[in-house]
Amino acid sequence: MPDETQDNSRDCVEITENMGEWFVRVVRSGKAQLSTFEVEAYARSFAAGQRAGLHLADSTELPIGAKSTDDPYEVLYFANKYGLTAKSAEVILYANGPSRVACDAAARAFVAAVGARTKQWQAG
Repeated sequence: MPDETQDNSRDCVEITENMGEWFVRVVRSGKAQLSTFEVEAYARSFAAGQRAGLHLADSTELPIGAKSTDDPYEVLYFANKYGLTAKSAEVILYANGPSRVACDAAARAFVAAVGARTKQWQAG
């Protein structure tokens, strides 16, 4: 089921992959919708249909892993990307935003720290 949130960005379609799951973020009239897929081909097909519906050229799709550095992350998209709770994502974005590079680095560090702490807890 897609998540919908307000987004003041221009209309666009983005595809990203995280831990084997594919995410398609569609921004239409200021509303962001995030859909998840287990199969890359399904995600790409859905994205192509959304681009056609928005009358966007195919070049508006960001390549896998590419990030638009001029737009801050939307909380739910960021949370899904890194497997975070919405609250954790919100804190990371608030502390490190609007830079996507800084937010990505902080999320990776947070996930690594939680993983290390979990390992310690299980071993001890």
